[in-house]
Amino acid sequence: MAKYCPNCGAKMPDEAVFCKECGTRLDDGNAFAKKSSETSGEYRNRNAQPKKRSLIGGLFSFLIKLVLIACLVLGGWFAFQKFSGKVDTFGEFIQNILPFGKNSSHITPVDFGPKDDPGTETIDSDPAPKDDDRTDDSGKEDAGKEDPKQDESDVPQGILKPDGDPTFEEFDFYENEILVNGIPKKASYLSTGTLDGEWKYCMILHPEDEQQKTKEIGLAKLTFGKKAARLDLTPQLFNYGYHVDPMTENPYESFRGEWDNEMISVQGNGCTVTFAPYYSYKNKEYVLGAIVIPDGSFGSLILMRP
Repeated sequence: MAKYCPNCGAKMPDEAVFCKECGTRLDDGNAFAKKSSETSGEYRNRNAQPKKRSLIGGLFSFLIKLVLIACLVLGGWFAFQKFSGKVDTFGEFIQNILPFGKNSSHITPVDFGPKDDPGTETIDSDPAPKDDDRTDDSGKEDAGKEDPKQDESDVPQGILKPDGDPTFEEFDFYENEILVNGIPKKASYLSTGTLDGEWKYCMILHPEDEQQKTKEIGLAKLTFGKKAARLDLTPQLFNYGYHVDPMTENPYESFRGEWDNEMISVQGNGCTVTFAPYYSYKNKEYVLGAIVIPDGSFGSLILMRP
């Protein structure tokens, strides 16, 4: 195939590289085809890049939506928990839902058996001072012994006691404030070891049904052993609907169970009582608890002093 100079149009032999007339370099067909192929490949690669970026952008958008949905679910759950008074801060809420968080420990109910069983731990109503609270003749404390309650609170044991008989009105704060707004933000949380002694109590059963809701008030006493806990209730008044009747007989035996740094769990009279949390606010101490009665219904058991 004959070649023609692109500059002057002179006819050249096939093997010619330069034009004999004007000296212009002649184009190589194979080189042109190669360059055309490279240009086409580069164009295809350039067109493929937006598809890759589009895939990454879609994945990133999906992850953002997933995070937003998770935030909405957690936010709604936290609002419900705070409204029901189970948590006060978001940090406490996170601790509760983590498997290794605050509420991961579980207290297994134990049966302490008869009071005169020598194989069980018994609690005296007025226990004598422990050996590790006494001093020897030299006035020094026994070496190697520590009182586990010494650093648990700045409130001495047994200082705060009920100031007279309880009334239904002084427990209205629980339904009007705690169940609505939760525990006050300025409240100070208490340790389990500081709760022994006397309290006023209010038991609320069937709180969701105004026609069946009952309230009971009276005096309570918490007593602790090394790991054992006992709750004694002395009821005084019973409120059913618009009727308030005195309770002349005590139908309760002692509730017995265990305690640790997180909660108190006791059983008795066919019921299970769990106390947590506990706090002080405006010179009063409060213990919030739940009770499950024999028919499976849930209720509240609140302790308060003085």
